[in-house]
Amino acid sequence: MEKKDQISESKSEMTVVNVNIQMLIASGEVYGWADDVDSVLDTADKLLEFGGFIFPEVAAVASVVTKVGGVIRWITGNFKEEKPDPMKKVMEKLVVLEKKIDELGKKMAAQFADLKEFITEVNFLTNISVPTSNLMRFMQDLMNDPSPKALENFESAYNDRKPLKIAYDLLSFLEHEKTNPLIMAMKADPLRTTTTFNKWADKYSCLLGQFLFLEAMASGLMKDSDSFDVNLIIQRSGELVKDMDKIKEVYKKDPIYFEAMENYIADFLDKNSNFQRWDIANQIKEDLEKILLTNDALTVWAFNGPVAKSLFAADCTDKAKGQIAQVLNKNGRGVIICRSSQANTVEKEKIKELQSQMRKLTEFPFFPQYDYKEVPKYALKNFFPNGGSFCLMDYRNFPEMRSINCKHDVGPGVEGHVTTFDMPNHNQQFLKQVYKEFENNPPLSLTYMLSSYLKHYATKEIVKNVMANLLFLDAFYIGLTGQYNDTAELRREVRVVLGKMDNLNRTGGSQ
Repeated sequence: MEKKDQISESKSEMTVVNVNIQMLIASGEVYGWADDVDSVLDTADKLLEFGGFIFPEVAAVASVVTKVGGVIRWITGNFKEEKPDPMKKVMEKLVVLEKKIDELGKKMAAQFADLKEFITEVNFLTNISVPTSNLMRFMQDLMNDPSPKALENFESAYNDRKPLKIAYDLLSFLEHEKTNPLIMAMKADPLRTTTTFNKWADKYSCLLGQFLFLEAMASGLMKDSDSFDVNLIIQRSGELVKDMDKIKEVYKKDPIYFEAMENYIADFLDKNSNFQRWDIANQIKEDLEKILLTNDALTVWAFNGPVAKSLFAADCTDKAKGQIAQVLNKNGRGVIICRSSQANTVEKEKIKELQSQMRKLTEFPFFPQYDYKEVPKYALKNFFPNGGSFCLMDYRNFPEMRSINCKHDVGPGVEGHVTTFDMPNHNQQFLKQVYKEFENNPPLSLTYMLSSYLKHYATKEIVKNVMANLLFLDAFYIGLTGQYNDTAELRREVRVVLGKMDNLNRTGGSQ
């Protein structure tokens, strides 16, 4: 008799279930379930294109994933019943979703393998890698075969190690420099490239996205769609994004990457020995703009031939050491790269000040210097007291120039043209004597002394020659001493003398 009652009770339950299914179909809710699974399928396709559970994409459909978890939960509760066609279609879609999740799981296994290369602690394996793998496997079992036993297996694995707890354990590793793979990988990358940074930032995003997907699914499977833990993962992931942005800003301000620039140049010239100077300049610009993680502005000069040391000189002030990388002869090519940490942030007034200083440097017809290599040091000291670095290149080098990560077309800083002539070393004593003579009789004093005589007793031709020599002496004097305060007055006096000579000629006055 007891057995009959049990059978009757069971039949009663079966009848309710069938009515339930028919009501769901009639209300259209089952078709809504199919749409939800389709939505997650579309997201899975995007995730596969990216190569992992990229967090923003998962967060956008977390509530839909929870709905799909609720669908699977409903199916497991009605496991033994015959499924109408609309429900069968939902289950078929779940099987397709499982296959895509399986592909994603394989890609995520590679992400975990990369992490294990840097995080060798046993806790990483037991607290993060293994429990994540178990949850993924049991979730896929539910999609393939939504049975009470499959749900029981998932619940058991979930209660052993919740995705929220796994996410917290991962974040605790990332809080410490010694167990943060991104920081370790950046240290191993000489140029501290954005490629390396983004690679690991994407890995973190994928891992947290995977934990979020599992938690959202569990919310539908087990918690009546309670999203509390889901929201906690989203919140903590947002905090990680902010932390990553702060770390990125630190790298952008760190000049250590430039220490590896000469090695980069040499390697580039080795691999591209057939490039002409414009190819070199264009490709280096393209490469560095893609990979460099820096706020610095840079200029690259590329040469078709080797750069003779006698035709190039550069120097930096103490505050700007390490701003020039140069490979002057590699496979018959030369490349020079300069960097500036202030070019993109400096006020316009400072740029105008530099331009004014450059005009003063370039306005003289000659720039005498007995040693070509001393010119940059001399220019920084006397013309650019607030400058960082100064490069001098012979016009015969014909460089191809490009700016990198710079707001200004010509790159950081300003450029100009100067005329120099070399003084052999044996003439240094002579220059010292000239310097002493100039101390007693600077060019302006000589001009005043001679102008009165020339206006009354010299021919026009002699006056022109003497005035030209005085202008030359002034340029020589400036190049030697760096003092150009008298230049404007000297040139005014020269114009006055020449003007008076012209007036005398026109009026027939005495010469």
